[in-house]
Amino acid sequence: MKFSVIVPVYNAEATIQDCVGSLMTQIEKDYEIIIVDDGSTDSTPLILDEMAEKYSQIRVIHQSNQGVSGARNKGILYAKGSYLTFVDSDDTVTNSYLSSLLSEDADAVVGDIRKTKDNALTCTINSHPNKVIEDFSLFDLCEMADNNALDYCCAKRYKTDIIRKNEIAFALDLSLGEDTLFFAEYLTKCKSVAYTGTADYFYHMNEDLSLSAFNKSYVERMQETNIRLGNVLEQRFPGFKQSKSFLKRQWSVFYYAIFYELKNANYSRKEKSSLLRRWFRMDLFKNLIRNSNVFMINDPPILQWIVKQRSPIMMILYYDLGKKISKQTKSSKMSKQSSKASCIIQTDR
Repeated sequence: MKFSVIVPVYNAEATIQDCVGSLMTQIEKDYEIIIVDDGSTDSTPLILDEMAEKYSQIRVIHQSNQGVSGARNKGILYAKGSYLTFVDSDDTVTNSYLSSLLSEDADAVVGDIRKTKDNALTCTINSHPNKVIEDFSLFDLCEMADNNALDYCCAKRYKTDIIRKNEIAFALDLSLGEDTLFFAEYLTKCKSVAYTGTADYFYHMNEDLSLSAFNKSYVERMQETNIRLGNVLEQRFPGFKQSKSFLKRQWSVFYYAIFYELKNANYSRKEKSSLLRRWFRMDLFKNLIRNSNVFMINDPPILQWIVKQRSPIMMILYYDLGKKISKQTKSSKMSKQSSKASCIIQTDR
């Protein structure tokens, strides 16, 4: 068999049929779909069993809840294909997804990802032109990291024998960045890497995720993953841990947490201040902030200055100012719309 598509599933009754439906329309016909039900408590198991009875290409494995890493590892164990790819249960693919990943004969093949929200395209991740790199180097790795193509395990093609020969598996002790670490370990065993230059994978943003659910240990957990990531890649690509690409990756964790998640999270000022103080005191943050003019080159100088002060109070004031400006902007837009509607009504009369 040529291809095994591994789909980890947990309580995905609302999305799994769309996901599998997109996989069943592939132009490439020599493939199997391995769906690992990771202890779902909704109607997912029933839906999966019905699909397996209807389509011979689908194999369903039920197991007690072990997390997404455990589910993916189980899929690898049962895979019969010479090649592997992963698809998440709330995402979909085009009918050329598999054929695109087979278009180049390289150890690793990387495709682009279309990020969607409310069924509308928001951006393309990992955007990279089609090319084949026969001798993947540190320079190529840094370019991959800068283009976000190092992240995610989906939209990529793996050789099953490389995974099994080197006993590469998803880390069960990680819940953030485990997919990136898996791909990084795989990369260290690859000589050639190819980019398809096509976006055949749709990553659907989950609107059910509440901002109040932001995990307070996010920064520490992601930086722990980054440390392991750096150590793995440094062995095969000496100099990566000192590269601007890796430092930028570490900085992006703080940036995302401070300027997106925490800024909008439904936490009290005291809680936000406590988290900011904890992050600002981290040695890693202190070291990275020395290059804030490089990492924040597109941000206003005033914002760069605020970050360098490492002051929770000033950062929260910045949050408050942003919200005030946002409210005034929305109010102004609503006023203009109301005025326009009033004019239309008067004209109709």
